[in-house]
Amino acid sequence: MLTFNDLQKLAKESPFFSVDARHPGTYRLFAVEQCECCGKDVMGVNSVNVHAPASLLLMAGFKRSTKPQAFLNEELGASDTLDGLAVCPTCYAQGEKDAEAQEAMESLVGLA
Repeated sequence: MLTFNDLQKLAKESPFFSVDARHPGTYRLFAVEQCECCGKDVMGVNSVNVHAPASLLLMAGFKRSTKPQAFLNEELGASDTLDGLAVCPTCYAQGEKDAEAQEAMESLVGLA
């Protein structure tokens, strides 16, 4: 169980909170980071879900997020195909697609 002091520490690392629509009565605590590929704002890794009154989160130092709900469905991740960059899901998918195309081209060149 998180204490108020724990929440205050979390607020320094993940300063935003938003209602988690998938889990009624739950708030998601998160930081906003940028995709190292396209620069898009994305929810940082390791978001935390908590059951707590919004007033308690505000007292602990969190800020209510104004990001749309769709924002909470995208989380920053690392991509091996993009040299370990922290990327958004769109750039991750594009990097995987590009890597598959590159492998296909290399296999075709090997057949010639």
